[in-house]
Amino acid sequence: MAEPKYPVGVQSFSEVREGNYVYVDKKDITTAHRRSQDKLTGRESLEIRLGN
Repeated sequence: MAEPKYPVGVQSFSEVREGNYVYVDKKDITTAHRRSQDKLTGRESLEIRLGN
């Protein structure tokens, strides 16, 4: 079995597909994280979402 290719530095999804890179859909993880942050209000919530 070939070693998986990770798309480090790849900027476009089409390049990920065409280059046969490994792709992990993290939508469920990020959605759950975002919902856990919805308890916060105002600026605190925005800062956390933006990573500030």
